[in-house]
Amino acid sequence: MKISDPIIDSRVERNIITGLIVSTRFLREIQPILRLDIFQLKFAKTIAEWCLDYFQKYKIAPQKNIESVFLAFKNTLNQEKMDMVAAFLGSISEEYKHAKNYNVDYALDNAERYFRLVSLQQISQKMKEYILKGDVEEGEKLCTNYKRLTRQASTGVNPITDLKAIREAFSHDASNNMFSFPGDLGKLIGSFQREWLVSIVANTGIGKTWWLLYLASKAALARYNVLFVTLEMSQNEIIRRVQQYIHAGLSKKYDKDILIPVFDCELNQDNSCSLSYRMCNQGIKEVGDKLLPEFKDISENYIPCSQCRYKGNKDFQLATWFRKINKSELSMNVISKKIGKMERLNCLPDNFRLVHFPMKTLSIKKLESYMDNMEYYEGFIPDVIVTDYVQHFSTEEKYEQKRFGIADIWTGHKMIAQKRKLLVISAHQGNTLRTKKDIGQGNWAEDISGLHLSDLSITLNQSPEEKERGIMRVAATKLRSEDYSSLTEATVLYSYRIGRPYLDSYLRKKNNFHNL
Repeated sequence: MKISDPIIDSRVERNIITGLIVSTRFLREIQPILRLDIFQLKFAKTIAEWCLDYFQKYKIAPQKNIESVFLAFKNTLNQEKMDMVAAFLGSISEEYKHAKNYNVDYALDNAERYFRLVSLQQISQKMKEYILKGDVEEGEKLCTNYKRLTRQASTGVNPITDLKAIREAFSHDASNNMFSFPGDLGKLIGSFQREWLVSIVANTGIGKTWWLLYLASKAALARYNVLFVTLEMSQNEIIRRVQQYIHAGLSKKYDKDILIPVFDCELNQDNSCSLSYRMCNQGIKEVGDKLLPEFKDISENYIPCSQCRYKGNKDFQLATWFRKINKSELSMNVISKKIGKMERLNCLPDNFRLVHFPMKTLSIKKLESYMDNMEYYEGFIPDVIVTDYVQHFSTEEKYEQKRFGIADIWTGHKMIAQKRKLLVISAHQGNTLRTKKDIGQGNWAEDISGLHLSDLSITLNQSPEEKERGIMRVAATKLRSEDYSSLTEATVLYSYRIGRPYLDSYLRKKNNFHNL
């Protein structure tokens, strides 16, 4: 590029205009350095002026009201610009519908950097003209009077008396909340937040990838942009699992009738419950008997009951049983019909990206480069990145000890979360020498750096007996900025057969398992 060529990044300018439309905070903080002459896109200056005027009058971003502003002023535009504005507003209609998900911090950083870059280019062009003319005085004056375009830098705050800073500190977590697990598991862990690094720790064969996909899917359904990076399973395997989750369908041919776990009460199972709101009038075992019969041996009239769980009855004793459901193998016909329906309703989501790299071929640097390319060529900026998983990454440097390389990769994950103001989720393979024990901090072995850097570390625990029953115990080994008890965990019901790592959950103290 010649130095005289204008620097035009349509992607960045479109993102800036999107921010001006959807985010009050973005408008407020970018306004002091916003120079309309910097915009190169023909329609950008026009929409920016509308947003600034709207903000001056109402003190909020226009969001969906930008359409009313356009209708009010469209007759002042020539046909070309009117068509451009209409096309642009149509292309971002989903963004201002989901303005709460907008990554303001990342957008502000990018906008400031772009304004500085274009400003330098403009200064450079003027300086070149003065040099060619031999006008030393004007050239020197230009250098002397140059002011860097930057948002007001913080000079520090008084954490005792600065009410503005205190108010922001107390509201920050709430504003950063993204999504959460449902039910009791959500109560245990709380909301996932931007700039967090989340680690899922489990021994082999427990289902780490299923849980990573579950979190990615929850984020996508909450209208966040999600990038899922797989380094272990193939692209096709991941796609099949995603479709299983969406449709709760079978990936292979099983009997149409399959069993899924449900919560029950031990007093219901031994027929010792006399509550009027009990849903069943028979049991499946004798009082004190810890062994459960086979499902096939039980009358279909038996109904699992956990009513007192919801009524706060202290006599509730957690147990599980099964429910028979009818499911057929997931087919392309079912999937195609679903996608066709979304197309007709004009609600096809475009916020989930899956990319596969072979093991040990992807470093943190290459991941960042890939993200930059996605942003530049597609305008896709992730809010959530899920990697499957850390041990399969490579490092730019060669380390004599494996633990230093793993530490480097975890640090890179944390860096991406903080630098790009997004949520990063990955998994860690537990120490297989401890398979007979619950997962804990000791399972990180030499890779303890991942635990130190994680804002949240989730452990998945399961005995062979629990696996047969569709039961998993989920706990938080570490939870930053939250008052949580390490003695509390959630009993989670799941069925991988229908693509559901989570069906229901119940909070309880560890090692209080009754008949489980």
